[in-house]
Amino acid sequence: MTEQQSIRLSKRMAELGLCSRGEADDYIAQGLVLVDGVVVDVLGSRVTPQQRIELAASGPREQPERISMLLHKPAALGEEQLLAQLVPARRAADDNSGLVYLRKHQQRLQLFGAVQAGESGLLVATQDGKTARQMQAGDFEQEWLLNLTQPLSDAALKLLQDGVELNGKRLRAGRVSRQSERQLCVVLKKPAPGMIAAMLAAANVAAAGGHCIRIGRVRLGKLPAGQWRYMTALEKF
Repeated sequence: MTEQQSIRLSKRMAELGLCSRGEADDYIAQGLVLVDGVVVDVLGSRVTPQQRIELAASGPREQPERISMLLHKPAALGEEQLLAQLVPARRAADDNSGLVYLRKHQQRLQLFGAVQAGESGLLVATQDGKTARQMQAGDFEQEWLLNLTQPLSDAALKLLQDGVELNGKRLRAGRVSRQSERQLCVVLKKPAPGMIAAMLAAANVAAAGGHCIRIGRVRLGKLPAGQWRYMTALEKF
């Protein structure tokens, strides 16, 4: 096969309507392209017009135009490092969305969630305008587990349940309950920055760390720290 007789595999895939040229390179790099029944995973590979080209069974022919990802932020991870985690190497092994990672999924992402520096838990990265507007409105609960440095007294629990004043406003948690002597569950709606810290300070309670386990109806579940997965079409906030 001479250079004149061949064509770049990615270009040929686009000609056949399998995907765009940019998507073709992503499919090739992930080993999802078959040429005459054999996987070709080398970028820049060339083929002849006569060769049979198809996507592997695990390579979907259609993907959503805009995606959303769920990220489990570790406490030690800074804000500037978050988007750098959304790469194939950090994708959870049990992601069952059926989506193929494309480089364009890194573009125009907006990051949402109340997890601050030193805290861990669920964050949402999305390209979808509707999802972004939902997150900005914040009209859903966020559930947190707080690990305390000492046993929680009944009096302290009552203070936490009564709410706290922050920046001249009285803020109340949706629910505050004791999970164990040293663990507290706090459910917030539209949590203001610093609200949890202010609640704990008002009740003279110290926490070793906070962990967000739920945003709306979407739960962190078993997603490992430092990893991410795609949101599925069935998941709604």
